[in-house]
Amino acid sequence: MQHGVKRGQGPSEQDIQLGIAKAKKLRTLQAQVLSESFFSMPEDEAFNASANLAAMNPDLYSVWNRRRQLLQRAKAAQENQQSEKADRNPDTDESKPAPTTSWQDMVVSELGMTQRLLPTNPKSYSLWSQRLWCIELLSDPKITAREFALLAKMLKADERNFHAWAYRLMLCRIAAKDCQEELDHATAMIEGNFSNFSAWHFRALYLQLLAAGRNNNGSDAHTSLSEFDLAKLADMAQEDSEMCHSAFYTDPFDQSSWIHHKWLLSACGPRQVTVGMHIRNTSDDSENWQVALSCSLPLVSLEGVKLFDTDGEEMEGSFNALAWCDGHSPTEQASLLKASARGSSHACMWRWSSNSTNGGDGRRPSAVLFSSGSIRAVGVGGSSFLAACSISVGGDSDLRALNSVHIVPCCNAQGESIEPILDIQAELQVCAELREVEPDCRWVMLQMVDLYEFEGMNKEAKDLLQELQRIDPARIGYYKDRESSLDMLAAFQARLAADVLSGNLDLQGFKRKTIPRQLLPFVAGADSVKLDNDKGDINGKTLVPSVWQQ
Repeated sequence: MQHGVKRGQGPSEQDIQLGIAKAKKLRTLQAQVLSESFFSMPEDEAFNASANLAAMNPDLYSVWNRRRQLLQRAKAAQENQQSEKADRNPDTDESKPAPTTSWQDMVVSELGMTQRLLPTNPKSYSLWSQRLWCIELLSDPKITAREFALLAKMLKADERNFHAWAYRLMLCRIAAKDCQEELDHATAMIEGNFSNFSAWHFRALYLQLLAAGRNNNGSDAHTSLSEFDLAKLADMAQEDSEMCHSAFYTDPFDQSSWIHHKWLLSACGPRQVTVGMHIRNTSDDSENWQVALSCSLPLVSLEGVKLFDTDGEEMEGSFNALAWCDGHSPTEQASLLKASARGSSHACMWRWSSNSTNGGDGRRPSAVLFSSGSIRAVGVGGSSFLAACSISVGGDSDLRALNSVHIVPCCNAQGESIEPILDIQAELQVCAELREVEPDCRWVMLQMVDLYEFEGMNKEAKDLLQELQRIDPARIGYYKDRESSLDMLAAFQARLAADVLSGNLDLQGFKRKTIPRQLLPFVAGADSVKLDNDKGDINGKTLVPSVWQQ
């Protein structure tokens, strides 16, 4: 007995011997197919050996790579033979006879092989990858069209098979399928079973494409949200909101519809970005000012941003991205490091580099000017542009360091302000009604926390987070982190009003070991920050981002 289930009888001696024989055969085939002498074998033997190995272990991607090489060699050999035949004199042609099987037929046969293996291995990455490779190699619209019939059968067997959904997305791009048709398909799948993460994701993707004015999916689907017709997106999102409400009332504990609803709240891109401007004088006997910016969201390039001194004269130079990205999530760190490696400017912290040979000319920076639609801010639900604005640092000119924090509104590519595509108060009302029915449903409460924060109702959000800690102790650390972020925001706003964001900040007592990225502009200009962190640093770097420690 284990986990309340009676143990069955163990395998018979015959089954054990069959398993041993199968393992020996698998090892023999694997050694043969993966050996250096594999391509020295006759073509038929190589195809047969690799086919046998693929049938026994379809998840072994190396065997599929070998088969791709065989097919590519056959394709190249036949194309070379045809080219040579075209160059020869027909009267004296003594070329080899044409192969009995064309490379196209060989690839079609490969599709047949993968199709026979898919029913018993419907979630094999290697199988789906091999099938997509064959489709792209053939580039035959008729064969591509037939793939949708296969997908219909696969999704009928398991409508939540994300491998099949991902394959369908790739086929849609190859075939330039109509976006409205695919949106209707996703809707029908959701109506059949609303607990379908892939169908919701598919629907969100095609909502974005249609709102961007694309009628087919023949190009890159990851369209910038700032290019959307927000009014059109809002009209279409209303249907999604109603679908989500229907799913909420049917099963409020199912997370798929809640996740889609969360996306709807952020789908228009960030409405505003918190920007910190930091300046300091690094010289005791003369004015040698340094300037930096920090942002609550990554910005893509600051080309065209202008810096002015206290006399209103423009200063020559540019803002350069700082590659250090502690304080971001692991996914964001990977993204920013890749962007840095490519030489791309995509970061939350920027420092001014002067073009003047006399960097310490005594001119004190005072204001930064953003022009509308030139700087893109990247958020969770997409991106939008910073609206035209000027941010400045005031204060006593005798101070060695000055910091200011500003809320910069966002706009779309047409200069229109970013507004939520859902009625926040109406959504709060729906969640409140659901909570009366299911008072301990964490998904309802989490959505209300997001909605409260969206409206700046931080006290109500904190109350719900404390209630979540009681009913869901397994995730108490996450709820405490969100609560402490709200406490830190309130403390920073008070410090900002008192102009004490410079120097050394003591933030011990907030029970945080890192600074949330959305609060970065409040601390990036400080000389040092103390947190509740026993380690003190990681790999010699402070855990608190600083624009001056680069």
